Amino acid sequence: MVIDGLQFARSASALSGQVKEPQLARLAALQCRTAGLQFQLLGVTNERGKLALGLRVKGELQLICQRCLQP
Repeated sequence: MVIDGLQFARSASALSGQVKEPQLARLAALQCRTAGLQFQLLGVTNERGKLALGLRVKGELQLICQRCLQP
């Protein structure tokens, strides 16, 4: 999905949903596992009056330990 960030912020749009593991190719390449991540994207005006995007992500990741190389 591609959005126009300025237009999204200008119109104070909101988008939320869930991203499943197969859609997270970069995390899969690092051998991370997840049931999915929930997200919320908000178009906002920040404290300095500038248009911005606010992103919240919630979920759990199983990472590989860099020391023992185990989950």
